[in-house]
Amino acid sequence: MKAVVNIVLVIVYLFLFSFRAFAQSAEEKSFLSMYFKEEDLVVQSATRSPQPLSQVADNMTVVTAADIELMNAHTLAEVLNTVAGVEVWMSGGPGQKAQADILGSFERHVTVIMDGVVMNSLWSGIAEIGMIPVQNIEKIEIIKGPASSAWGSALGGVVNIITKAGRSVDQGGIVYASIGEKNFGDFRAEARGKQDRFGYYLTAGRLQSDGLTPHLSVLEHNAYSKLSYDIAENTDIALSLAYAGSRRDDYYNNYWPDPTWAGSGDSRNGYFHSAFAVNSRIVNNVDLNISFWLNNQYTNDGSTDLATFIKTYAKDKNEGYGTSAKLAWKTDRQTVVFGTDSSNMTDKIYVLPNGEQSVRKWAVYANDTMSLGRLTVIPGLRFDSTNSNGDVTSPSLGITYGLDKSTIFRAYAAKGFSIPKTGETFGYLNGWIGNPNLTMETVWSFQAGIETAALKYAWLKLSFFRNEIRNLIDYVVLDTGDIQFQNIGHERREGVLIEAKTKPVYNTSLSAAAELTSAKDRDTGETVHGVPVQVYDIGVRYDDQSSLKVLLQGRHINWNVRADDVTKYHSILLDLNVIKKVLERRDAALELFVNAHNLLNTTQYATALFPNPERWYEGGVRYRF
Repeated sequence: MKAVVNIVLVIVYLFLFSFRAFAQSAEEKSFLSMYFKEEDLVVQSATRSPQPLSQVADNMTVVTAADIELMNAHTLAEVLNTVAGVEVWMSGGPGQKAQADILGSFERHVTVIMDGVVMNSLWSGIAEIGMIPVQNIEKIEIIKGPASSAWGSALGGVVNIITKAGRSVDQGGIVYASIGEKNFGDFRAEARGKQDRFGYYLTAGRLQSDGLTPHLSVLEHNAYSKLSYDIAENTDIALSLAYAGSRRDDYYNNYWPDPTWAGSGDSRNGYFHSAFAVNSRIVNNVDLNISFWLNNQYTNDGSTDLATFIKTYAKDKNEGYGTSAKLAWKTDRQTVVFGTDSSNMTDKIYVLPNGEQSVRKWAVYANDTMSLGRLTVIPGLRFDSTNSNGDVTSPSLGITYGLDKSTIFRAYAAKGFSIPKTGETFGYLNGWIGNPNLTMETVWSFQAGIETAALKYAWLKLSFFRNEIRNLIDYVVLDTGDIQFQNIGHERREGVLIEAKTKPVYNTSLSAAAELTSAKDRDTGETVHGVPVQVYDIGVRYDDQSSLKVLLQGRHINWNVRADDVTKYHSILLDLNVIKKVLERRDAALELFVNAHNLLNTTQYATALFPNPERWYEGGVRYRF
């Protein structure tokens, strides 16, 4: 009955807010174009339908393929490590294990999505961003704050990866090769184009290293394809296939203080997913999207006991399928979105009952974007039901207001949630007892800020946030001596995020950002350790719009770990990237690049188990045709 009531509420909401409004000023929509490229200014992740960034109340950042190319990133982890408000924990160089949090959230609270497929593990709740390649990425949209009213389990935020497609009639591609110290190599090839109604995008790559930090080598192969076909003028279908497989050394070999407990080893991780989508404009201003996906992810961590030389593996496999359907009605003044999601995933690992546990989810959601002159109002509502951890309803309400032609005020309030890990709910091993009564971790988030280009040569964005997290999951020791996870935590995380960039002067622009966060346990008043309290970013960019591009960017993170942990983070890590076009013809161009990583050769890490790489260099070539 409760589920039925929530569905009725969503439908009633849809009709209550479906009225005509007034158009927003074109000046208010376009002022951001002074500092951002056109492709940055329309986003789809906030409401799951394309919207002008000036009508989005969420705190968002967009990273394009051109941005990724300029920084010469190899994996998603390196890209996110440059985004203000996102902190990335890395275990080594490119291709090693990495996890991201947003505005002080835990890593399990950040949902990573590619082609509509959630990349987070059921077992850990975390998306392993260190092995997601970047060459197939067209754009990344990052929501900094709970996005549950649109996406479901996303207490801390969403990283939505929008992949490339062959939509242009021009045939072309890219060949890329980069080599560096410690046998580092990144080799890729891409091809895209369109012939009549058929479009294609294909890529494959290899990432390797003997270890930019000791005993942390990596070898990864990846491939991606997207095929599309225009069935009719307003209807197309698309099929995408994504694969990545990685083998890494195990860090215990070098850093664990008791080598007889766990010696040398390796980990093997990978994923394969496919998605099939139908997009159609069924009537004027009404778009329908239906998609179906399959997902298979695995983790295989191995170690060799140095006393017995017996090698063991801890294997975890996630596999399953899901569907989504979405209807969007658009006018010049309003966009209404109504949709549903469902998934059936199975986690297979030996510590679960019978070695596996299925997690079935379904949801229905609706949101509206109404423009009332200078004011835009964006209400949202979603109901999620699971077979594992109960049901939850996630409302949200956002507004944007154009204070003048170059300044926007944004405010956002939302309830978010995160689904517990399967191991915490159902696992059992050596005194660790699962808790089938675990419920969703929830948050009420409040954000407000101003974005302005009123300053003569600069763009400035100021954002305040407060997140009240309840039912936070932590472990307790039972009277029996067993360990069990329970919903016992209540924390407040609040702070400010400041971002700025300048207009190009003599082809040179500057950028800077600062994130200041306070995390407190609301029951004890103590500081929550492991949540970064200070993050500073700086950048200098040169682009002569012809043949030379230079990017210098740096980051300092105060990880705020406990005093008894061995850490080093009182410095800044600087990377320098230089790209020079040496040949250009009508249909081809050749670029050379060189990169100096950790230019100042400083140390910055949250734990001595994973020190950051020392200064290292790479260089290579990119050929477009």
